[in-house]
Amino acid sequence: IVDGSEQCTEITNTYYDTCCYASPTTSCQLCKHDGIFYDLNEKVQVDFNGPTTCYEVANFVSRRLEESEQMCTVLQNSLYDECCYEKCSLAHQEGTYPDWSAEVELDGEKATCFDLDNAIKDAAIAKDSAECQSLQDAFTPTCSFSIPSNPCDVCPGRDVSFNGTAMHMDKEMKCPDIKSRLSTREEADGEECLAAQQEVSS
Repeated sequence: IVDGSEQCTEITNTYYDTCCYASPTTSCQLCKHDGIFYDLNEKVQVDFNGPTTCYEVANFVSRRLEESEQMCTVLQNSLYDECCYEKCSLAHQEGTYPDWSAEVELDGEKATCFDLDNAIKDAAIAKDSAECQSLQDAFTPTCSFSIPSNPCDVCPGRDVSFNGTAMHMDKEMKCPDIKSRLSTREEADGEECLAAQQEVSS
């Protein structure tokens, strides 16, 4: 069917109101409450024009409702307790950042902290819960870091080879990656910095 043809116009006039909508300028976010964005508990079942999930409701309102519409506010308030929460964070201490690529043992297998964070999200483990506290005790030292005040320089007084590789953390890594990791995580006088300097120079 050619655009602009009589047949196209007839079909458009018939189905436009049913099939078409204008995307909101500032979309409604289901888990925005009192100006704060919370995490979405995606799998929880709720009633919204029939049985559905919090994920489907959040997806619908973000595509269809303006933030300023009364219906947005009504849904945010009525579904907050069921759909929204504060997710457990492994980088919960002030001034720390998540180390997504760091490796941990999860259910007897190696996994990255990013994988662990996804597992926390899938299980909807909330901040301040006993399970969150246990996870933080076990994994926060590995899965978070703070920016050092005196960053480690893996090659003090020398340039880093762009194509060079060296053993670090029991695996072969590119020298620029080693430099980047150490400079953002380790103090210059720390044990790991001094050990790495010896590793790459040997």
